[in-house]
Amino acid sequence: MRRKLVLIIVLLCSVLASTAPVKLQIWMTGETPERLNIIKGLMEEDFTPKTGITVEFTPLSWSDSDHKILLAAASGDTPDIAMTAVLLPAELGIRGVAIDLKKTFGKEFDKIASEHFSNTFTSYTFQNAVFAIPYRVESNPMVVRYDILKNYGFNTPKTWDELRTMLPKLQSNKMNFSQTFGIAEESFRPFSLFIWQNGGKFFKDDLTASAWDEPEAIKGFTELVELYTKYKIPVENVPFESFRRGETPVMLLPWWNYGSFQLGLPEIAGKWGLELVPGHLRNGKLDQTSWFGGTPLLIFKNSKYQKEAWEWIKWVTQPKIQGELAKRTIERLPGSLLLPSSPEAYDYLPLPTKDKQIFRDQAIASKSPTFTVASERIINRYIQFALNEAVVQGKSPEIAIKNAVSGVNMDLKTKWAEWKRFISKL
Repeated sequence: MRRKLVLIIVLLCSVLASTAPVKLQIWMTGETPERLNIIKGLMEEDFTPKTGITVEFTPLSWSDSDHKILLAAASGDTPDIAMTAVLLPAELGIRGVAIDLKKTFGKEFDKIASEHFSNTFTSYTFQNAVFAIPYRVESNPMVVRYDILKNYGFNTPKTWDELRTMLPKLQSNKMNFSQTFGIAEESFRPFSLFIWQNGGKFFKDDLTASAWDEPEAIKGFTELVELYTKYKIPVENVPFESFRRGETPVMLLPWWNYGSFQLGLPEIAGKWGLELVPGHLRNGKLDQTSWFGGTPLLIFKNSKYQKEAWEWIKWVTQPKIQGELAKRTIERLPGSLLLPSSPEAYDYLPLPTKDKQIFRDQAIASKSPTFTVASERIINRYIQFALNEAVVQGKSPEIAIKNAVSGVNMDLKTKWAEWKRFISKL
């Protein structure tokens, strides 16, 4: 009798456990509590009533998120889902920590992926395995003072040749163009732009060596360096006020500064706007590629709720929800911006029609970084080294970029040897 009672209790506990509401643990890099509250509110209206699934969010800062996530992965104490830096999902996937979403969810994954900017998936893919779905994107267009350019007889520059042509006249009137990102921490953005627009690439096709020493990449890097050394554009980040005052009437715009420009320039309303970045004419076409990244969501292999985690990712990345999240973020948090990873979702954004179109068109025209086994921080560090050598120390751009190639190749060789045991299991 006692054994039967114990068995009944065990079965009852099992049934109760199987029917208990699922609570997902999600780490969100770069999201503030205020932005997460917007997601929670929408979940309470739409997702949780339909699925019974709830979520506990943990916000992480960009400065230490990679470290925390990698430590959690090493210890096995991971959440169910994480939103991470652009190249981290593939690294975690190769290590066997994040699941291959394409393999796990098959045709359903293909359908969801088709609703997003296709170029984001370059960063999450390794040997046909895909380890993430984008949640939001970064699209970095150009911002222009139309009134000032018109006053000096210039149109919006569509190519870098056109921009270089106008620089002497602007500079003679104490004005200039700014890359905005300079040669410091974010310099990988203009670096990528000039490499790609000149037909170059970051790595050889087998991803085991850098391709920065190929003619196209050297040409692109030289062009970037000469903007600083020959055409004397500022090396440092240019403050927002310089655009207001007309000192920098043409700038590349970090997407996160758009809210400041939109809210903080009432006195020049109608005199400025967004445009696609200048490009290069190649093979009869204007190439306006820029650096582009999608902030990804991944599912950890240790999650007990992989199916429920996938349901949440499907929900939060669908165009309608993406659009509503972006809309509420912009409306409730003045100065904030969320750029959806779904092109269709841009129709929901409470922004000027042209701005929505430019953000979307720049995303479509751009490229995401390719994943390889060397970490993103290592690659970006060598970009900074090369720019410092060429711009500050005055070395030949070709020598500086080839020095960077040697460093990247040494790291790649070490990493491929280190990761061989993981890659062989894919």
